[in-house]
Amino acid sequence: MTIKKIILILICIAMSGILLTVYSLGELGLFSGLMSTEEPFNLDRFIVENAKDSKTHNDSIKASIKGIKAIHIISTSTPINIVRTDSDTLSAELKGSYKASGSYTPPTIDLIKGDDQLTIDIIYPKITFMFYLIENIELTVYLPKDYAYDLQVTSSSGDVALQSFELSKLNISTTSGSQVIENIQGTATLEATSGNISVNQSAVTESIQITATSGDVHFTSIADSHYNLDLACTSGTIDVGMPIIATHGANNSDALIAQVGNGGAMLNISTTSGDIKIQE
Repeated sequence: MTIKKIILILICIAMSGILLTVYSLGELGLFSGLMSTEEPFNLDRFIVENAKDSKTHNDSIKASIKGIKAIHIISTSTPINIVRTDSDTLSAELKGSYKASGSYTPPTIDLIKGDDQLTIDIIYPKITFMFYLIENIELTVYLPKDYAYDLQVTSSSGDVALQSFELSKLNISTTSGSQVIENIQGTATLEATSGNISVNQSAVTESIQITATSGDVHFTSIADSHYNLDLACTSGTIDVGMPIIATHGANNSDALIAQVGNGGAMLNISTTSGDIKIQE
């Protein structure tokens, strides 16, 4: 086969792809707004209108946590919400709605249980060509309140929310999602590459390490709290809205080592490009 024939075949394939795409967009009604002289095409309205007939999705799992010393929750883009339950059994629900222009299979929950470790992983299907995907699916993990061991949460681009647990160790790592943490007792390490971290604590009883590359950190504690501060930001400012005893650096600067109340556990926060705010 000559080079000229190969080029012609490639051109035909490319043209066929373009024509198929144009036809598909026409069937979706994309060009109706563009061709109208009365009202311009509105992408937001187009998405809302095409989301009216969305499909519901619900996948769930249950597992005993007897003998479990470590739990790992993994998500790529699905938001994660971890809540307390009075039950002695862990359960998780992947629930919401979706609509896609082409063939699409929503994610599912995969449960891997070892001798003393439990992993909850969200499995995402391979996505073929589609013009739009409207998805509103969240993972809710119901964790028994008596579970007091290690918890690790890893998310690429989904938000993570967790509240009111006493754990031996908490580790949350997000790439481009926010974190909202409330009333956690135990050693905690929170890391975000691109996203904000918000922590609301009734007390700081053990060390907390917070690192944000591109995002702000907002930490709130109750009045008359007692802990130590080690704060640093490369490009940003530090704002501590409570009485402190500074031993190095200063408030409203880029570095501060200080004592809150009578001191105690260490709160270490560092940001590369983001502000740090501490308040009661």
